[in-house]
Amino acid sequence: MSPRVLVALGLFGLAVFVLRDVLFFGEAFFERDLAWLYFPEVESFVRAVAEGALPLRDPSIGFGQPILGSPDTQVLYPLAWLHLVLLPERAYSLMVLAHFLIGASGAAALCWRMSRSTWSAFFAGAFWMASGPFQSTLNLWHHFAGASWMPWVLVAFDRLLERPDARRTLVLGGLFGLQILAGSADLCAMSVLLAVIRLLPEGRAVKAVFPRNALMLGAALGLAVSLGAGVWLPALEVVQTSGRSALTRESRTEWSVHPLVATELILPTQIGALPLSPESSRRLTDGRPPLLKSLFLGTLIVPLLAAGMLNSAIPRKYRAFLAAGLILGTLGAIGRYSPAYDFMVAILPPLRLFRFPVKATLAVSLMASVLAGLGIRSIRGGRERFVVAGVSLLMLLLNGGLATFASGVLAPFVDPSAPAQVAEAIAKTASGLRWSALVLAGLAVSTVLGRIGLIRLCAVLGIGVTLFINREINFTISREIMRFRPDHVALLHDREPSRLYTFPYLLYPDRLPEVLAPRSPIPAESFIVLIRSALMAPIGGIWNLEYAWDYDQKALLDRTLAGLTTYMNQAQRPPSFLRLLQIANVTRIADFYPFTENGLVLENTIPIVGIRPLYIYRVSGALPRAYAVSGARRLTLLESQAAILDPRFDPHAEVALTEGAASPISPTFVSTVAVTERRSDRISLDATLSEAGQVVLVEGFLPGWQASVDGVAVPVRRANALFLAAETPAGRHRVVFTYRPLSALLGIGLTAITAAGLMLALAGLRSRATEP
Repeated sequence: MSPRVLVALGLFGLAVFVLRDVLFFGEAFFERDLAWLYFPEVESFVRAVAEGALPLRDPSIGFGQPILGSPDTQVLYPLAWLHLVLLPERAYSLMVLAHFLIGASGAAALCWRMSRSTWSAFFAGAFWMASGPFQSTLNLWHHFAGASWMPWVLVAFDRLLERPDARRTLVLGGLFGLQILAGSADLCAMSVLLAVIRLLPEGRAVKAVFPRNALMLGAALGLAVSLGAGVWLPALEVVQTSGRSALTRESRTEWSVHPLVATELILPTQIGALPLSPESSRRLTDGRPPLLKSLFLGTLIVPLLAAGMLNSAIPRKYRAFLAAGLILGTLGAIGRYSPAYDFMVAILPPLRLFRFPVKATLAVSLMASVLAGLGIRSIRGGRERFVVAGVSLLMLLLNGGLATFASGVLAPFVDPSAPAQVAEAIAKTASGLRWSALVLAGLAVSTVLGRIGLIRLCAVLGIGVTLFINREINFTISREIMRFRPDHVALLHDREPSRLYTFPYLLYPDRLPEVLAPRSPIPAESFIVLIRSALMAPIGGIWNLEYAWDYDQKALLDRTLAGLTTYMNQAQRPPSFLRLLQIANVTRIADFYPFTENGLVLENTIPIVGIRPLYIYRVSGALPRAYAVSGARRLTLLESQAAILDPRFDPHAEVALTEGAASPISPTFVSTVAVTERRSDRISLDATLSEAGQVVLVEGFLPGWQASVDGVAVPVRRANALFLAAETPAGRHRVVFTYRPLSALLGIGLTAITAAGLMLALAGLRSRATEP
């Protein structure tokens, strides 16, 4: 059996062991944004395909938002198509297994290119698979997928630098294109930056190497961009009209890694995950739970990393590349706590589009894991052996000392009002530190003795201890609980399409504990039942609930909609609260606090075990999803926004348009409008008007909407700042609104053509290579 097969089997076995609960024992991943965002998005994608629509628009959020405009939906990513044939939690478990193998084998391949050592390759892949940043990203599906492809992109880049030819160009373009389709622009940017860093250690050779490769590199980049066009073209269109293009420094640098928290990279303290005091939480984590639960790279990373740097058998260009990537990635992750972040953004302005610097620890983890893998091969000579023993001893003393005095060291940071939680967290931290110290002691002794077998055994134990320390990163629950559907969902589905409003409690942590996050910990199974029973947006999209005024979590909403949504979701309800509900076709509110406003009628009180009851209110006077008016005002977008807030504006009789002709309100106007067909990308109406007027459809205005009246194309107008309108003559007519954004259609076409051409070209080159 070849060494490569052995490495692959070893990594496969490790991945299966780590994921055993979700693969064999009926468990499912649910944490973070998986249950809240990902599974509702998946259901919208699957529902669109099932109804025969193009998966272009998700009607459940933000009055309908572009599916492809949000790259994390992964609609064009082949592995995500598992959702079309499997239940969501089962499909995701298999996707995680696939990405574990892709990522670990990629790290192994990158290490093998530098060392030609099977053992080094295996340990590099295993170290990365076990590391905190990689495991913590499992619940951030698109970043996890993007991280998994990153080492393969770097391998293909290095191979093309070594020998430019057509096959290697196609492979690099295809792999980078797959990473783009995986949906994480952040990880694609990291791959590009690391590729640039890889060029720098070539020094004077760059002048000779780069011109020879420039054509092939350009072709590979063009191929990748074309293959990923179905993702970036629609996303670019959305970014231009959303708040993402104008992120403030404060919003970009949320979840920067505080220098004190950065010690987690080499020590299993997991400070960010401790029950911190309010002051420490504000200072160290911005008062929020950590985006990545663990930054811990591994028990033996530091001494093995040092060994890798000293390994003279590894070309200096590779060691310089890994060291530079490690240093720059760490500076990037520290974010606002270091001037290096502002310097990077100044010289690379596109970085302003990216949020949460902590994600750079994925690049740090990859660089460190590969260096550590290289270190396994080098602990043979005298200098490397004693340096590793010395570093191991130093880390042993550091871990042992912290374990001994964990209570005193951590006491200034933890919350004294939760002594039981603090005691448990400190005990876990001390246990991890002690196990790390034990394995470090073994490595120190093994390196002094120069016994390579013992060194490898210590490395295996180090992986085991790292997995033990990081064991609570990704909790699981039973698949049956994941399929929980509260009975009161049925109360919210009407014969006519309508929307639901829920208050975004996640924006107001001071109110959240009272409702969904009691101070006493609750079992994971109870938590998933609670958040699903609460129906907070966008979780109800799983059951085809449609929301209005839901929080812009991705900063991708149209700026006008985002501004009005912020206005609606104030802690104190604004004066136009009821009016905006009615204009937006909101027929019900679900909330934990009673409402006293006129126009809201209590319809149901739903008892929910563990928290206060959920009140269901019906909104009186809500406009239907489609209706017609005779009056039209021609206003700018800003004036339209002001008009719908003005009590003197009557949305039942007139509409504010940003284009088209104005018309007075006719007192004799009557109309009926009925929805006869409704898919995510197409809505058909039967409209009867006594006089010419505007048929208004309360779906979110997006570039790409088209309209026809009796088969004749008519302009689509932006109505009431947010919705759609089409001018319609008197009489009975069929009015059809179809969503066909040019950016998405062009992007999908380019992706499909490029994918087909790439496969044919690779097949042709392979058959040519096998010809006698």
